[in-house]
Amino acid sequence: MLATTNSKFWMLPTFFICGVFALMAGKGSLAGMGALIGLIALLLMLFSGIRVIAILLLIGVPTIFVFPNTAIQALPFVNTERFLFGCIMGLLFLNFLFSHKSIEPLISPEKFAMGFLLVAILSYFFSVLSGAYVPKPNQDAFFVIQYVMGFSGFVVARRLNWDLQLILRLIDILLIVGLFMTAQAILQYFLGMDVFVPDYLEVPHADEGRVTGTFANSSEYGAVAATILFLGVFRYSQTKDHLARTAIIGILGMVCVAIFLSKTRAPWLAVAVSMMLIAYLDAKVRPMIVFCGVLGTVAAIVLLPFLVDFNSIQERLSSLAPIYNRLSLWVSGISMGIQNPLLGVGFGTEGFQTAHPHYTIDIGGISAYWAAGVGVPHNEFVHIFALTGFTGLALYLGVLWTSFKQLKLISANQMISPESRVFAMYAGVILVNWMLNGLFVDTGLFWYLMFLMFFIVGAAISFSKQKAANQ
Repeated sequence: MLATTNSKFWMLPTFFICGVFALMAGKGSLAGMGALIGLIALLLMLFSGIRVIAILLLIGVPTIFVFPNTAIQALPFVNTERFLFGCIMGLLFLNFLFSHKSIEPLISPEKFAMGFLLVAILSYFFSVLSGAYVPKPNQDAFFVIQYVMGFSGFVVARRLNWDLQLILRLIDILLIVGLFMTAQAILQYFLGMDVFVPDYLEVPHADEGRVTGTFANSSEYGAVAATILFLGVFRYSQTKDHLARTAIIGILGMVCVAIFLSKTRAPWLAVAVSMMLIAYLDAKVRPMIVFCGVLGTVAAIVLLPFLVDFNSIQERLSSLAPIYNRLSLWVSGISMGIQNPLLGVGFGTEGFQTAHPHYTIDIGGISAYWAAGVGVPHNEFVHIFALTGFTGLALYLGVLWTSFKQLKLISANQMISPESRVFAMYAGVILVNWMLNGLFVDTGLFWYLMFLMFFIVGAAISFSKQKAANQ
């Protein structure tokens, strides 16, 4: 009886909304119709819950969000991922207001992240007030928000309940995303179709013949595909059916194609080191990694001369210009941090670019000329050191160290399930992979990669707590 009454009750607002929409349609009010549809979408989004919204965010950014973002690019600040992020933060805030007793307390990585963001904001305002550089409020706000969104992956995932089935379901979804990214690579590299390249962003790597997918940078594209690759290896380790294992290996092979076509050395090197680390740590997948590595190498030797331009690959591998460029910029960035130890030169979009001409010097046989005209140092840790000094760098490294420490403790804890320990180990490898990329690119600017990495780390910590509570 109650169910029947409730179902009839919900018919009233449904009829009302349909009536209002019909009225607006009859008057030809496109703006009103759009606003009503947006309101309905917002309500449905909020009712669906944090987990669903977060997964939509993880799915959409590397696949189809580029299309609605293109349609609404004229709107200031608003895009699809920021809308979903706002929904997630709104729901977290509502949970805090109405069920604050059950809210998870902050742990060390979250405290360090909040401390770092506070120092970053103080650094920005101090540099602006001191006249270090001219502020660009919109761009500078976006710069800070990228880090906020990146760190939030940890906060969100750690406050969700995870079990093995939910973890595997998430990985299955991301493997499909990985296949989609491979399809993007094929379309972009072999067919010259840039339908997924966002025209509202500067994407110089796309013009250089490197696959970028929906991202602004081939490095982020390759690193995201690599993260999915490692999760797929974990999925393989937890799968017993031989047919399913074969299918997973096929998907992983396709994802490797996407990584290769990014034609970027940082993801290549990070993937090689990370896969060796997985093979060392997880004996269950070691034979598969060795076998597929040998088979993939043979297949590449036979097939790649017919499929890709080896001259461009050789040029990427042998070019010394990016190395000279990075070394010169690293020296400049380190000099900035040393001479501005408390708050750096200013945490903003153009903080490094504005300051580095005053700190550029020759190093060995490498001229300071190589640092000219470049906006970032292509090293996340040097960039943070330059922008926020020793204070910001210490807090930033504190986020990473305490995250890694948490995962290491979980992987060594014999009181929780083997699946939790193994997944924590893979999350640790994903964190290491992100840090390896950060040695050669500015990974903090890749908010999605950062969100994905921290989301996996947060899920691994939550997964272990859930299992421990069930013991």
